[in-house]
Amino acid sequence: MFKSHILLLSVLIFYVFAEKLQVAEKSVCFHGEKADWILKLVGEEKAHTSCCEKLHNAEKEKKICKEKQEKPNLRPIDCTDVKSKRGNGIYKIFPKHSKGFDVYCDFETDNGGWTVFQRRINGKTDFYRGWEAYENGFGNLEAEFWLGNRRMNKLTSQGKYELRVDISDFNGNQAYAKYSTFVVGDASTNYKLTVAGYSGNAGDSLYYSNGQAFTTKDKDNDPWTNRHYNGNCGILRSGSWWYNDCGYSGLNGLYTEGGKGSYKGIFWYHWKNNTYSMKSSSMMIRRL
Repeated sequence: MFKSHILLLSVLIFYVFAEKLQVAEKSVCFHGEKADWILKLVGEEKAHTSCCEKLHNAEKEKKICKEKQEKPNLRPIDCTDVKSKRGNGIYKIFPKHSKGFDVYCDFETDNGGWTVFQRRINGKTDFYRGWEAYENGFGNLEAEFWLGNRRMNKLTSQGKYELRVDISDFNGNQAYAKYSTFVVGDASTNYKLTVAGYSGNAGDSLYYSNGQAFTTKDKDNDPWTNRHYNGNCGILRSGSWWYNDCGYSGLNGLYTEGGKGSYKGIFWYHWKNNTYSMKSSSMMIRRL
């Protein structure tokens, strides 16, 4: 009787000790036929899994979790990262700190990798819109559109970007302007533009917009103070842009057929003065 009590007490001590080792973070445990027999004796039934097997499984899960955490994000953050290219078209990108959104990628122009954020081709899309529309974007990615100031900020805040502007007139002539620095600030800056490093043949008509906040017809952020048009370049030009006293560039104005002279059109002063309205325009960025 005494021996049986001693045996039972030993089994209980062993069981408690084994349980402590099981939850410990060390790879130490009791195992073997005797240990399994004792566990079974005290009623341990956990899918016939020994202590060491449980620890092994836990370590395996921990390793898998760590590998997932260390695995780099393979999703493209802009068109430069797109691997499965199907030619120019719509792709989904995942800029940092975003759930992702669709963009139009240009893989042909100037060695490709461009994320397009503005296009005008025929005037079928109304660009004379308010602040909210320009903040969130509008239009058809396959045709005319504005990607959205909020998205442009997300894109240009994740690295160094260059800008390319392509414009054409109604006589078949084309020109371009490139800038080695292009940044759109966040909403707290009213999407202020930082642009520098011009090259190309269209002339540097964005220079005057450097450091300017974005203006729309219903939110005046330009420095123009003329009493006419409420001092708002967006109303004067019937567009939305990084205006500075309303001059030198504005690619979101009214679409005018035939390039007719208009102070409210799509203009790039250093190529065609500020009254000739372009046939087409596109603006795109690429990470350097």
